[in-house]
Amino acid sequence: MIENKKLLIINKGALPDEYVTFLNKKGINAILLQFSPQKKYIYKNSKITDKLMNAFHRLFLKNNNYIYIQENKSYSKEYCIQIKEFFKKETFFDYVLILRPDNFDSSFLKIVKNHSEKVIGYMWDALNEYKYSILKKNKKYFHRIYLFEKEDLIKYPSLNGLKGNNYYFENEEIKSLKKENLISYIGNITKDRRDLFIEKMIPYLEKSNYEIQIILINNIDKELNSYLSKHNKIQILNTHVHNSEHLKAMAKSKVSLDLIPSYHTEYSFRVYESIYYETKLITTNKNIINFPLYRKENFLLIENELDFQKIPEFISTAYKPYKEEELSKFRFDNWIKNIFKH
Repeated sequence: MIENKKLLIINKGALPDEYVTFLNKKGINAILLQFSPQKKYIYKNSKITDKLMNAFHRLFLKNNNYIYIQENKSYSKEYCIQIKEFFKKETFFDYVLILRPDNFDSSFLKIVKNHSEKVIGYMWDALNEYKYSILKKNKKYFHRIYLFEKEDLIKYPSLNGLKGNNYYFENEEIKSLKKENLISYIGNITKDRRDLFIEKMIPYLEKSNYEIQIILINNIDKELNSYLSKHNKIQILNTHVHNSEHLKAMAKSKVSLDLIPSYHTEYSFRVYESIYYETKLITTNKNIINFPLYRKENFLLIENELDFQKIPEFISTAYKPYKEEELSKFRFDNWIKNIFKH
């Protein structure tokens, strides 16, 4: 039983506190350990030799990953020092969950393995050849590696990976927020320019007479700000939006959008959050009809602009809620229990 064990969750970056506070409330003794470099690797400030090698790899070896390798190398020594210091205080864990294990090198993983009984890696992003090469090299340090994309299980069989999925956090305080006649979306502007897709969708969303709140985070091209800011339904930000704000928007909205990159076929966190917060979801994920809790009243697949015509009728129909036993298997604590069963 995982309730009687010590669990360590390792991540590069900044996860919300819910990851451990929620588990602790459910009786799971969990600690979250996050790694962020003291000094961020900036390519333009790197050595001239690195820039020349990067150019050589890209132009002659057709390898675009050299710069990412250098970035990871620049962080690995720092991370190893931090993990050694941590294990001076916390000597042993029954279970360790490493999120995005491709962010950590073999030296780091060896230290973790020596201080734990079972190490699980969860790759919540799609693989490419570079990420795969790291996981293949370090596979021996993991009891199991879970992969988010089903296609990656087929494409990279040597990992002996298991299929993973996303989850939701139970948060009664946020769930208690009053539902509004609101359609919301908070997301990044990406190279596939999903903002243009949203622009064309807005006239069909407006037919509902709901308030529309579209927040786009622009990290790729500041010149787009002046163009997009002309649209009174779109707000442009150049800063990160905290996860709690995403959840509050989902909880208050009767309808939300889920616009996934073309290379993703699996279900985003928004899908799981929508079933918990009882929010109708308009999604571009073609695989949504295979979601275990798919209901046509709750999910609308938009594959192209012709499908926009379906939006008004979808919004006008009532949401069809789920039973607690249907939802609970996708709750984070049960997700944790499941991955450590194998």
